[in-house]
Amino acid sequence: MTNKAKENNTLNLKAISIAGFLHAFKGQAVRLILTVTYTVVLARLLTPGEYGLFFMAWVIVGFVHNIRDLGLTSATVQSPQLEKEERNSLFWVNVFIGVGFTLLIMLCAPLFAKLYGRSELSGIFTLLAVIFIFGGFNIQFQAVFRRNMEFLIINRIHNFSLLVGIIVAICLALNGAGYWSLVGLHLSNEIMQTLLFWRFSNWKPGRIESISNVKSFLTYGKDLSIFNIGQNFTLMFDQLILGWLWGASVLGIYNRMAIMLLMPLRQLMIPLGHVSLSTMSKLQNEPLKLRQFYWHILNFIGYLWIPFCAVAVIFSHETILIVLGPQWTEGGIILKILAIGVLPLPFYNSINWVYQALGKTRQLRNWGYISVPSIIYLLCIGAPFGGRGIAIAYAAGMNLLLVCRLFLVYKQTPICLSDIWDALVRPLIAGALFLGVILLIKHLASGLPSTLTFLVGLLCGLISFFLLVTIWPSLRREVFYFPKLISNLRN
Repeated sequence: MTNKAKENNTLNLKAISIAGFLHAFKGQAVRLILTVTYTVVLARLLTPGEYGLFFMAWVIVGFVHNIRDLGLTSATVQSPQLEKEERNSLFWVNVFIGVGFTLLIMLCAPLFAKLYGRSELSGIFTLLAVIFIFGGFNIQFQAVFRRNMEFLIINRIHNFSLLVGIIVAICLALNGAGYWSLVGLHLSNEIMQTLLFWRFSNWKPGRIESISNVKSFLTYGKDLSIFNIGQNFTLMFDQLILGWLWGASVLGIYNRMAIMLLMPLRQLMIPLGHVSLSTMSKLQNEPLKLRQFYWHILNFIGYLWIPFCAVAVIFSHETILIVLGPQWTEGGIILKILAIGVLPLPFYNSINWVYQALGKTRQLRNWGYISVPSIIYLLCIGAPFGGRGIAIAYAAGMNLLLVCRLFLVYKQTPICLSDIWDALVRPLIAGALFLGVILLIKHLASGLPSTLTFLVGLLCGLISFFLLVTIWPSLRREVFYFPKLISNLRN
């Protein structure tokens, strides 16, 4: 390939990546608005006990939901070549997996209900299990759209399906359905996604010939699945053990605090992860360009996520009042602690994208053998102390694991420790200034109403950040990198 062709290829990839970012973040912004809306509405229609009862089931069902593709979605996206016969085989493998998960959860539903001592859970588990049948029929469609970086279609389908689910949930809640409204939300959302992905996909699966032609995909998926199972088990274990030891009300409060933090994190990381994995997979044989791309991704995350965690720590009480209402305020301390715990999470997860893009799922699997037992051990220590104990254990574990992970990444990938430090040093300084300003404003405005204190603090923090941008050239270049790049590509 000539230098001119390489240059054009790089420019095309950059343009496609930026378009993917734009579509993904626009779609995710809509999804965030929808999610916040139904969270605010349902938090006022349902009690902490009803939330807790549903999440006793969703802790387990959600765990299976997060690993339901067994790594085959990432395998489809990462593969340099994908033939029609391979897509057919992968589609039917995912269908069989979905049916298997449905039958497994239905069979275990009475056992799960007995474990918690709540007979109502048997029906919740049984109905939620149907999600995996429909999921099995849409996973490979989503993977192919992601591989082709057609994020506009993906986000339109996801957002419309979520809107349908929200309407169903609110209608059920208004008619006194209680926790069944949450079941209706997830089930109707998944059904609508399946119908729409089938409708708008140009590819339709044919008859399966053999699964031997996807052996390399299954190997990739096997190692990634082992890692994902471990990581998702640690994400569910805190709520699993909390519900078992402390009951539905304590779990309901802890879960809402965690969701308040993880909801915006997911809105940031899901589209960013999809686009980053697709782009870095195409750069897996060009390590220098992959490093540069990852540097910008890490830098971008830092400028968005660090100030958000600062707000969650300083204005935890005010945030709960605004979003959930006064019946949830006892979770304020838990929210503060969890905000410290989730601070390293997007940086930790971004490292996983590099391993997946490079096909190094075996290294991911081996890391899981270290990280999963460590987190579980710490959570078991914190569990006897309730929600606060679990939150402290989680925060300590995540920060410790990030430090350990940084000492491995430069040995196993093209990423250097200096890349990570250089990408995050200015976001950390700007975030520290932002934290100091909002802390000072909260102290000075302690007599004002909570909502007004929150808004004034946030406004002053943003003003201080942009003042720093105006006087620090290198920080200004980083903050305006993506807007300038988008403008140049459009021109």
